[in-house]
Amino acid sequence: MPTIYLISLVTFLFPICLLITIELYKLCRQFFIINNILKRQDKENINSYESLQLAQIYLKQKKWISSIIILESNINQENKIIEQFYNCIGFCYCQIKHYNLSQYYYLQAIKKQPIYLSALHNLAKLYEILNDYKNTTDIYIKILKIDNKNKKAKQKLIMLNTKKYNRDSRI
Repeated sequence: MPTIYLISLVTFLFPICLLITIELYKLCRQFFIINNILKRQDKENINSYESLQLAQIYLKQKKWISSIIILESNINQENKIIEQFYNCIGFCYCQIKHYNLSQYYYLQAIKKQPIYLSALHNLAKLYEILNDYKNTTDIYIKILKIDNKNKKAKQKLIMLNTKKYNRDSRI
């Protein structure tokens, strides 16, 4: 009987310990990255990749304003991943429900990189939040023109067409 109890206890606790270990590893890794970037002597020379990495850590911690400050301070600098900065800023503003600013930054990301799927998906989600189904449909059609195997865009278009049919049938 104690053997069965111990086996069931280990079977139950092992996955929990594994999940806790993975989360601790992620936290330590984030702390290590933040610590390395912030303890530098030349804080002025943080490159755009490190800034984006730091901002993404703050995003995971839901520190939207800190992330926005880091990203916006690096927008004016010359960098090759500016569309990712714009997309992250748009995401932050969307999370704090500043939808106009969010839309502006998503459109800036798409303007810099017209085939940037992440920004297109985020903009479509934003239009869906705003109940702007025409623009949402247009964005998903644009995504499918870029990547015709995009399952998420196909599913959303089907859902939007169903919603449109349901709205039209009530009239």
